[in-house]
Amino acid sequence: MTRNLIIFICLATLTGCASVSLPPPPPGPPAKSYASLPLINCRNVMDDENYWIPKLGNRDKFLLTYPEIEQLNSSNYARGLLTDVFSNKLWDYKYAEVDRPEEVNPDSGWDQSAAKVYSPGVLGGYTLYTYLKAETERIKRVQRWKSDGRPVPRGVFKQLDANLNLGGIRENNHLSYGITRRRTDVRYYPTDMIITSKRWNVDFDIVQVSSIRAMQTVAVLHASLDEKWVFAVTSYCRGWIKCRDLITGCDPRDLKRFLQPERRLVVTGHVVAAVWEPGTTRTAERLFMGTACPLLKKTEYYYQIGLPAKTRNGRLGYQRVFISRHAEVHEGYLPCRVRNIYQQGFKLLHTPYSWGGKEEQRDCSQLVMDLFATMGLAMPRNSSAQALVGKVRYTFGRKDSVRRRRNKLDSLKYPALLQFPGHVMIYIGRVGAHYYALHDIWSYRESASPEKDKKVIIGKVVVSDLSLGQGSTKGSLLERLTNINLLKP
Repeated sequence: MTRNLIIFICLATLTGCASVSLPPPPPGPPAKSYASLPLINCRNVMDDENYWIPKLGNRDKFLLTYPEIEQLNSSNYARGLLTDVFSNKLWDYKYAEVDRPEEVNPDSGWDQSAAKVYSPGVLGGYTLYTYLKAETERIKRVQRWKSDGRPVPRGVFKQLDANLNLGGIRENNHLSYGITRRRTDVRYYPTDMIITSKRWNVDFDIVQVSSIRAMQTVAVLHASLDEKWVFAVTSYCRGWIKCRDLITGCDPRDLKRFLQPERRLVVTGHVVAAVWEPGTTRTAERLFMGTACPLLKKTEYYYQIGLPAKTRNGRLGYQRVFISRHAEVHEGYLPCRVRNIYQQGFKLLHTPYSWGGKEEQRDCSQLVMDLFATMGLAMPRNSSAQALVGKVRYTFGRKDSVRRRRNKLDSLKYPALLQFPGHVMIYIGRVGAHYYALHDIWSYRESASPEKDKKVIIGKVVVSDLSLGQGSTKGSLLERLTNINLLKP
């Protein structure tokens, strides 16, 4: 046996031994199936609002007049679809569910001999404790996953729970008020960590509550242990917000003056840049569709607006910045005309889907929120609540036929909200035998076998036929429809 042959055999043996002793590589994320555009029964020309607007009988008709919008806004707050952050329901003891909060959080260190003070600006300990624990207990109840596909260790949840600062809760907790500097995320835990309910499902971060636009009022209830986050209530959600994205310690009277200026400039594009000085590109803030800013002055080339800022005496004031006159903005709210609804919706066509509005994008219900915010209509955050806005709507049960659903759609002359559990769409019209909607959708299902579906990812704002998903175990979008909301007071 030659020397080279011996060396070859030894190397082969060592290589084989090494391959056997190595642990198998961790499995990576599963392959995804993506939809190709245009979708079934759609054409490229349908991606233009000018394809749909001429089909309308009276395209300049008001879907909602200004008094009707004010009526709907008031109704949304009165019915609890939205929260007034200045309401006594945030702090009044009569809304507490138990008389002895110490029975719920016995280690809080509350002084039981101290007088119980329940007054405006003070939140009871039980209510605050419930707010902080409600969703976090649900999140850690079962196995969760990190963005790298590994399970979340229990020790991580212990660290996150510690940062909730439950020991800082008192019998009486004084509220403060603030305003958002910029668009920011609202989280169930004071962390940026992505936690998912399924392995590799990083597109759905279950810690994400929502995003919130700039210049939104919040009631600040509590601070995290690391003092980098505050727990706050907004008009449509509650959760943890980064301190750096808020101006806190504001007088409610100053906030109301800031939010009710003599003139407004409303962002009507997906995003608009405000710059520090006219003629420069140095961005002060990025403002997203639906943001309403105090309009201080306008010139031939620029609008001057006010961003929230603290003055030298600690009061809420303006930081003056500039927006180009060519930007997608409107002086005052847009009229809620049928034409404007189409134009605003199609401005967001093909923008990416993002669960809870992460990464400066939108999900299905935030698309609806931002669109109607340009017209001054304050919509709830969740699709199920959006289906309850107003009094004029049609509802469907499992036994309702497709024919009945089509008949109701045929009776619509103008845009309406279409909803089924977990999703909302904007109805835009019928072409031939097909019914179409504009919506922000993550995926739909196709039949892979009589008992199994295949998930097909879209992940953006699209125009689709309501037959999408037909033949799957869940049925088509039309077959799943449970509500048609005409948005009428």
